[in-house]
Amino acid sequence: SEWERRSKAEKKAFRLIAFFKINNPELSKEEIKLKLKSFNLELPKSTDSFLNTYFSTSVAEYGEEKFEFQHKSFQEYFLAEYIIESIINKKIL
Repeated sequence: SEWERRSKAEKKAFRLIAFFKINNPELSKEEIKLKLKSFNLELPKSTDSFLNTYFSTSVAEYGEEKFEFQHKSFQEYFLAEYIIESIINKKIL
């Protein structure tokens, strides 16, 4: 179904964001969008997305929008899933 396809893509994006933020916790929302685009993914836009459940946005002093996990444990969870998925698929970045 369409919902299932979108959910899988969304979860894959969340896993990648967790991985990206390990090396650069200060990534802006625009930088995250660019990195996801290189994997043919994008930030979810629909209201039925889990985006607001796991992330919050803020504006840095210099006006750049930041994208943060609501809680560190969410990032750790998605990072663990990313690592497991990478090992199973033998594709680690």
